[in-house]
Amino acid sequence: GLPIYHLEIEEVDEPEAYGIASAKDQAAIVFRAAAKIIMANPYLTSRYKVLETTKRILRRDGRGFYAVLSADGDVQDGKRPSLLLFDELHRFTKKKAETVRTVLKKGMISRAPVIDGIETGEPLMIQTTTSGDEYECPLWFQEYEYAQGVKSGAIDDKKYFAAIYQADPKRIEAEAD
Repeated sequence: GLPIYHLEIEEVDEPEAYGIASAKDQAAIVFRAAAKIIMANPYLTSRYKVLETTKRILRRDGRGFYAVLSADGDVQDGKRPSLLLFDELHRFTKKKAETVRTVLKKGMISRAPVIDGIETGEPLMIQTTTSGDEYECPLWFQEYEYAQGVKSGAIDDKKYFAAIYQADPKRIEAEAD
């Protein structure tokens, strides 16, 4: 429901929300859930159009959309996301995937929180993943280390929230012995 909520409440003129995964099929999981919510609710159906073939949800007033992207696709220059939902970051193993993520983040930064004196809100990026291998996906490992630093207080970043759910490393060591 997060893409729908974002399109409903975001104050920016034309919210651009994207779901990104290493493959379009993986990114489509969130799209399918959001589409089901819309199709089950007459109010939402009157406000949104679901385009199954292109994996897009459009506001019927033309002022915003949610789209699915794959990190293995072409570079996403020119986009100005107000919401980015990255799924399974540990699968962003190719340089092209890192480039897509970097380009989208920079596009997000280009959204000014104040336009013509009107507060428009801050763009939001959410990344979810299961564990990865630091050598297979350096991007995942960098985010993991940064999140650990924020959680421990070693890094002071008030705009970064990290929740890490993992097995106890001591327990894993004990089981390996």
